[in-house]
Amino acid sequence: MPLSDVMGRRLSEIDGPWRIGTGSRRRQAQLLAMHPTLQMQDIRGNVETRLRKMRQGEVDGLVLAATGLIRLGLQHEITELLPLEVMLPAPGQGYLALETLAGHGVDTLLAPLHDPPTASAVAAERAFLAHLGGGCMVPIAALGQCQADVVHLQGLVSTPDGRCQWRQEIRGAAQDAVQLGQRLAEQFRASGARALLEAL
Repeated sequence: MPLSDVMGRRLSEIDGPWRIGTGSRRRQAQLLAMHPTLQMQDIRGNVETRLRKMRQGEVDGLVLAATGLIRLGLQHEITELLPLEVMLPAPGQGYLALETLAGHGVDTLLAPLHDPPTASAVAAERAFLAHLGGGCMVPIAALGQCQADVVHLQGLVSTPDGRCQWRQEIRGAAQDAVQLGQRLAEQFRASGARALLEAL
């Protein structure tokens, strides 16, 4: 999950216009919904570059993927893990996939690596995003979780400033994962997100 490193402080302790660096509109919107006084700054570069910019004072804190820091042995930089109630991921984030040419025997060799619950979860997320539409300017988040052949799909659409957000969820059979994602997208459109999606 994403994390916050705000000079050793937790987000709940922020009481002013802290400058938070992230290159994700989705993360910016969800943080602003919780802390409207934050000053979000677009920040680019690899993890080390972003950490250096923070230490040099360009921003007061960063929002990064915890898995990336852990993989680099930088888990000591983590000051707070943000729960799903605060930060939903991007559709399809964190999943690993292998793409092959059709009709080759390699598919059989790779079959043991296929995880049906994961495939159902990501299928629902991707269907939600595709059916919802919206360009790269619209903060959209989704998380599918599959257990006991049931997919639980959470979705979010927000204005860039986080002031107006739609967040809904749906459950259904794993075999209907694509249709589930499409139905959740329709719920969003029916609830008022359509105007935002068409405006941005």
